[in-house]
Amino acid sequence: MEQTLFVRDPSKLSFTLPANAQLIVGDALNPKGLYEAIKGHDIVYANLKRGLAKILALTSRTLTVMYRY
Repeated sequence: MEQTLFVRDPSKLSFTLPANAQLIVGDALNPKGLYEAIKGHDIVYANLKRGLAKILALTSRTLTVMYRY
């Protein structure tokens, strides 16, 4: 199974990237960048570490991008 990790700051990763993983640096607040990261994926898991209001906004944007594409 292939994986794509979409991160804002790769220096905060506390593990070695698995051989089957691709790393994309971007901002989940940027819908176009988010679309490019999730395009062609069957499953998207979002782990957003921010305040509740921002998490809800990001979740809404993520779902909008997933729905459109």
